[in-house]
Amino acid sequence: MFGTYMLNQSRAFHAFEHLILSLEENIRENVRTKPPPPIVVVKISDLEYDDYFDGVSPLNPEKLDELIYTILWSGASLIAVDIDTSHGEFRNFKIDPKLPVFWERDASIPESGKEQEIVPLDVLGGSDPNTFVARSGVPALLDDPMDGVTRLYKRCIETRAGPVPSFVNVIATAWNSPNKQIPDIGNICGDGDTTQLYVIGYSFDETDIVPAQVLISSGEKSDHQGELIVPALKDKLVLLGGSYRDFDRHFTPIGTRPGVVVLANALQTVLVEKHPTSYPPVWVLFVLELVAATGIVVLFAVADFSATKALLVGVLGLGLAAGLGRFVSWSWSATIASTLLAVLAFEIYEHVRHKSVLHVAHSKGRKA
Repeated sequence: MFGTYMLNQSRAFHAFEHLILSLEENIRENVRTKPPPPIVVVKISDLEYDDYFDGVSPLNPEKLDELIYTILWSGASLIAVDIDTSHGEFRNFKIDPKLPVFWERDASIPESGKEQEIVPLDVLGGSDPNTFVARSGVPALLDDPMDGVTRLYKRCIETRAGPVPSFVNVIATAWNSPNKQIPDIGNICGDGDTTQLYVIGYSFDETDIVPAQVLISSGEKSDHQGELIVPALKDKLVLLGGSYRDFDRHFTPIGTRPGVVVLANALQTVLVEKHPTSYPPVWVLFVLELVAATGIVVLFAVADFSATKALLVGVLGLGLAAGLGRFVSWSWSATIASTLLAVLAFEIYEHVRHKSVLHVAHSKGRKA
């Protein structure tokens, strides 16, 4: 028991587990039978930030409005704006609330890091909160506490204002709803949604990233008289966000990516996977490791195993771990299987050593 606990706490196999976890999610995403949703990212880079938005934050509301309408006039089915609009400059932002446009709701994160102390900020500078807050979600793209890699998301988070849906959850709900609207945002968060972590599958096709400059240039040349400004956005779910000045960067299993690209991967995971992979609490892994390791130790204690039989026991144990992965998550089995191998190797060593001691003692007895 102590050895299993030390192996668990040392995190000796956690890097292996996380490698399997990332590979598992990528494989699950890439071998799916359901086609990927038509997600396109419109990215504001340093070029557009400097030339179009004059290198000033928060972004100019009027120019942001023009960019959003250019996307709408391109035939987009839904727009998710991954840009902080909490500043008071956005209070006079004019946009028809019936349009399929949804907003990131930024939040103030306390130094303690406690989720219950998070304070959600205004949307569009506090303009018409009953309308626009109901069409927003708080970013809930989270780092893995074991290695700091952004691979987790939540459906809802617990804040000082109560349970608040994540941005991913709001967009997915709207996309799957008639007319791309949310009937009642108050019903999005269910029991347990604020505590359960899910794993992001990184499979978004990054060729579907359109520079904002393409829309800015096309919008300036178009007279908006019935033609689609950028036909590639027709019927798409468009995420509008920025990668300028290296803000909002995340270290992911596929390298460093801006937040809007991580959001696209999380959204694709939610829309494609019927049963998303949940992230197991550490104590659950420890209990499973302890049970599996104890089983091997007990078998060696009560049975007279040969080396061949010992290996068969190990294969059986690994098979059980693989079976668990088949129904839950292969990454769960990675740590369990690694611990089983360590325990098995120790038990085989002790078995062989014990046999050798008995053989030596028996030989000395015969000579005597």
